[in-house]
Amino acid sequence: MYRCTYPYALCYAYCVPKGQGRRLVIPDIHGCYHSLRTLLQRVQLEPRDQLFLLGDYIDRGPHSSAVLRFIMKLQKEGYEIYPLRGNHEQMLLEVYFENPAQLKEHLSFHQATDLLSTDGSLDPDIIDFLLHLPFFIETDVAILVHGGLDCRESNPFTAFDKLLWTRDSRGAEKWLRGKKLIHGHTPRLLFQIEEAIEDDAPFINLDNGCVVADDNHEAGNLLCYDIDKKKIIAVQPNVDAVRSR
Repeated sequence: MYRCTYPYALCYAYCVPKGQGRRLVIPDIHGCYHSLRTLLQRVQLEPRDQLFLLGDYIDRGPHSSAVLRFIMKLQKEGYEIYPLRGNHEQMLLEVYFENPAQLKEHLSFHQATDLLSTDGSLDPDIIDFLLHLPFFIETDVAILVHGGLDCRESNPFTAFDKLLWTRDSRGAEKWLRGKKLIHGHTPRLLFQIEEAIEDDAPFINLDNGCVVADDNHEAGNLLCYDIDKKKIIAVQPNVDAVRSR
């Protein structure tokens, strides 16, 4: 783990060696707690597996607090969970530290008021969890980040905001050293994601817009990708929208 002084961050990046189990990746969850639970049940997650989460656990969906607490619970139970920082976690931290009077308004706008305690505050455990989220994770075969690498920067790995917000990683191959760039942040249709994987593209965007409804099932799913098998091993349609009606 590398530490940095970027505002509201206690770490910069992790290097994660390969473990004994599978290496799985799940992108933007956005408060879809039941969809996440169902997806993990389908893939039969084990403590020996390494699960990488690409950020944006909160906002838009109905259960932001439950998603965060579930991730924290799995970590405490000994599961190898590696959660990344997303732009939505960063926005919450910025409001919390810079303009706390606007916290409730911010969470209301992003449909995440369930994060607030009865006294209108945020649980210190949640703040600590968010502060320790890294901006990227590197393995022997992939670099994982929420948004992407902005190669207009002199060093895209230290352009912290861009790691969370960029939607254009053109030219990043020279920074990847032959590794894959696996990210989320920008929703893609399911066939587009599958085509990138089948074509062995250097960039794999796994965000299928879990909170977005789509009549032909090309969007609105939460995916689980196996890094070593180079394939999606489960596609879970959003069940939170049904449960919350």
